[in-house]
Amino acid sequence: MRTRTLITTVAPGPLLSDTELTRLRSQMLTRRDRQRRRTTTPFPGTRHSPFIGQGLELHELRPYQPGDERRHLDWRATARRGRPYARVFIAERQPALLLIVDRRPAMAFGTRREIKMTAAARCAALLAFATLADGGRVGGIVLEHGLQQFAPGRSTQALTPLLQAVTAPPTSSPQASPSLAQAIDLALRQRSHGTALCVISDLADIGSVSDAQLQRCGQQLSTVFIRVRDPAELTLPDAGWLRLRSPEGDAMLVVDSSDPVIRQRHAAAVLQHDQQLARRCRRANITLLTLDNDRDALMQLDHVL
Repeated sequence: MRTRTLITTVAPGPLLSDTELTRLRSQMLTRRDRQRRRTTTPFPGTRHSPFIGQGLELHELRPYQPGDERRHLDWRATARRGRPYARVFIAERQPALLLIVDRRPAMAFGTRREIKMTAAARCAALLAFATLADGGRVGGIVLEHGLQQFAPGRSTQALTPLLQAVTAPPTSSPQASPSLAQAIDLALRQRSHGTALCVISDLADIGSVSDAQLQRCGQQLSTVFIRVRDPAELTLPDAGWLRLRSPEGDAMLVVDSSDPVIRQRHAAAVLQHDQQLARRCRRANITLLTLDNDRDALMQLDHVL
């Protein structure tokens, strides 16, 4: 019996070069500049705040309440309705982004353009540079052999340690990796008001995250899960006998990928996992996006950047 081993090779050095990071930053700055030129409002900023308070954009008219400033009284509405009405505005707040970037062994898998870890690093860089271009703060948690925390910063210089961590070459360690649930729990503990949470991972161990944790993410943070995928994970390739190794390298499995029963079972398991993930995110009010590592990241993230 002849078997094939699916091997992922990673070039030495950072997953993303300084040149590419500079290019990604330039893309985001150019993109934001074009967006600002297209806007018709004379006020800066490209995002609406979910908070109500002092600001420039009218949110609603409501009956006057003790503590409202007299300058916000709407005299026309007051005269028309016979009782005091006040204007309520959308508060202006700078965006704040907290990234969770998965760099555990399973993310070092790739059969096409690049490994999932590289796609995750590029995604994190794009989101971080976009937030900085909006004048916001970016912090992070890197999930690898431990949990690395990076304090929020407003400049490219402050962002450098986080980018160095997410673009570093994959490393091996006998130490067991933390779970996604631990990373999310840490994010929930250090959250600040108005922070957006973005989890960039293959979400392979989403089962470790409880429904209660997901509900807290959806209620306390504006949360987006970006699932990073490789095409080979969706459909088992018809390549005969394959020698498959677990991400931690502690188990080996030999399977006949030409067996239609095995291929059908694999497809059914993938579909079940995807459907369950979508249901859980929908119930928790979490946005779920997919990033394929064989396609251009900027094009896939176009509608969220």
